[in-house]
Amino acid sequence: MGKRREWKILSSEVGFQGKFLKVRVDQVERPDGSIGTYELVEKPDFVMIIPKIGNNFYLVNQYRYSVGSPSWEFPQGECKGINDLEVCAREELKEELGFEAKRLTLLGNLWLAVGNSTQGCGIFLTERVIQDKQQLQESEADLITGSFTEQEIANMIRLGEIRSSTTVAAFGLYLLSRKI
Repeated sequence: MGKRREWKILSSEVGFQGKFLKVRVDQVERPDGSIGTYELVEKPDFVMIIPKIGNNFYLVNQYRYSVGSPSWEFPQGECKGINDLEVCAREELKEELGFEAKRLTLLGNLWLAVGNSTQGCGIFLTERVIQDKQQLQESEADLITGSFTEQEIANMIRLGEIRSSTTVAAFGLYLLSRKI
């Protein structure tokens, strides 16, 4: 098997710059020599935390404007300006659930949409927390929390009640971590 040729960026410009994301338009030369345009969404990485206390997992439910529906998810948040994913995970856990993690275990890192986005996600598990007070942001004013068993979460995924791809992937990483 030969060495793979790299893609070359011939030019790059910002197609759109918003508060939460940037769209970059690159003119590229593909490995076969053909020229094309590639559009990328640039967003900061984010974290997702699986809080498991005893036999229960804690999820949050909030309205997601992009899909026009409320969504059950593990707590998550962008790490804008925070380079250490564990620090970001601790802040998000405290913000959304009011939990202070005694220990966080990194289960894996995922790419959100490899075809068109630079954004990645660090998935953490915490099984020991200290209860504190939630510190919700304005955009989370409608946030509801719930406690569910492993079987209930599996059923919610099967029934389409949990449709967040990162929540489904994080749950899969959790299940894999137990079997290894």
